[in-house]
Amino acid sequence: MESLNQPRSVKIIYWITLIVYWMFAIVTYIAMAFAIALILGFLNKTQLHIGMPLGIDINEVGLLEVSGQRVDVQYKEMYGKLHIIDTPREISRVYGFLMLFILSVALYIFMTFKKFITNVYQGAYFDRSNILLLKRIAYALVGVWLFTVFYVVFQYFYLMQNMEFETVIQSGDFQTYPVLLLVALLIWVLSHIFQKGVELQQDKELTI
Repeated sequence: MESLNQPRSVKIIYWITLIVYWMFAIVTYIAMAFAIALILGFLNKTQLHIGMPLGIDINEVGLLEVSGQRVDVQYKEMYGKLHIIDTPREISRVYGFLMLFILSVALYIFMTFKKFITNVYQGAYFDRSNILLLKRIAYALVGVWLFTVFYVVFQYFYLMQNMEFETVIQSGDFQTYPVLLLVALLIWVLSHIFQKGVELQQDKELTI
């Protein structure tokens, strides 16, 4: 079997991927079940903790003591989670749909990556299926990035614009995780490298 002759690094990556994938899959399926329960209204008085990608300033000054000196400090541009106490069913359903969507995409990306690593482990380095798998991962990551942009806008108009705090001010900064685009670009370039490898391998076979 070709997989037995693979370098140790490939074997390590393969088995780590399998272990992490199944751990991630179990947690994801549990989270998806929770999201479906939110959508169907099976959970009453949910205590949702929602990640807020919009920055906030806290108007509270603290005290820092370093090397015998005491200075005033203040947190700026913080990001955190919003706890909606006894979350209304309407809000729970909305975030249930959002959670179900992003979990489905994340699971799809991980499943596709596992297929790619399995092909490499089995010795199918320059295979056209690998090119397709890498492109799918790249496109899915772009989709995740677009979702983060939508999520920021949605959070602002759906929640942040309608909230009032005494010691919190919205900073206007937001997170869209542009690193996702960079990773997607690198994987897309990698797919073209594999495509070139397939072409070179075919040319070699024709020459022989």
